[in-house]
Amino acid sequence: ARIAEQIVEAGNKKFVMIAGPSSSGKTTFSHRLSIQLAAHGMKPHPIAVDNYFVNREHTPLDEFGGKGITSVWEAIDVEQFNKDMLALLNGERIELPVFNFKTGQREYKGDFLQLGKEDILVIEGITV
Repeated sequence: ARIAEQIVEAGNKKFVMIAGPSSSGKTTFSHRLSIQLAAHGMKPHPIAVDNYFVNREHTPLDEFGGKGITSVWEAIDVEQFNKDMLALLNGERIELPVFNFKTGQREYKGDFLQLGKEDILVIEGITV
């Protein structure tokens, strides 16, 4: 609750970024923070960086021929993520992806977003 208060008091923030290792509670925290931000009159939009994973067929192979991601830069479509976040910050409307872990594909299902005055992005993702 205090973090949400600090974000609101700081004024004019358009995104908050939450990072940490796997299973550290990033998603849970981002949703709890979103609830607190909403209680302060903001319109939070949690975004998981996982939804920007590269399609499985584009995952690089390790020296043994298996799928081996050694860096977040190989796992995430950083170019598309940056393009989408910049578009949002510039007031443009984008379609957010959802990564389907069963098929290994990034999918688009009509989830559009355009930021208004009270909107804030709550972005969570893994760090390496």
